[in-house]
Amino acid sequence: MDTNEIESQISSTYQYYKDTITTSIGKEILEDFKKINVKLSIDTYKESMEKNYMLWWEKFSSSMDISTPKLGAIIFEHPSIYSTNFPWADAYGVSSQYVTKDLFDEYPAEYLEDFYAFGDIYLTPLEPLIKFQNISEDDEWNDLDELAYIFYDTNSYILGDAIEQTFKKSKFYKICAKPFFFNIQEHDTDTRMPLAYFF
Repeated sequence: MDTNEIESQISSTYQYYKDTITTSIGKEILEDFKKINVKLSIDTYKESMEKNYMLWWEKFSSSMDISTPKLGAIIFEHPSIYSTNFPWADAYGVSSQYVTKDLFDEYPAEYLEDFYAFGDIYLTPLEPLIKFQNISEDDEWNDLDELAYIFYDTNSYILGDAIEQTFKKSKFYKICAKPFFFNIQEHDTDTRMPLAYFF
């Protein structure tokens, strides 16, 4: 998806949910969803990617370029939305032997020792979910779970666009297996929003 397509999806999604979300905190978070700045978010991700390529990931090129198996995926793992560190996410490399068409054979994935929590990104579009920390016992969880999903879904498209614009231009690209995957997940859960790129 390009920027215009993502913005159009945000608008249509907002219209779909605006009359179904009933809680005050839910309505507030939905309004934040409508205000997501797609271009700024993509640019922020691109900047983070370029920094990570230069400072962290390309350092593994000399050793990993000849290694077998190669790097098959990068997981961006973030803490719970109730954590003070949310929405920062650390990067973990996964061996290609643990990556399948369904992303992973098992959980947890086998992280590479040389690529463990190196580099991070700030998940800008997920920032409004910090307001989940203000949920009261009276709030309807079904509404809020649905809201979290649409944020993650949209964030996947935004991050995917940024990756597409930067990934193949980096030296890091040569050390990756084909197919290669990026994905996002919460720490210690099996909930994932996969981003598959068949390079």
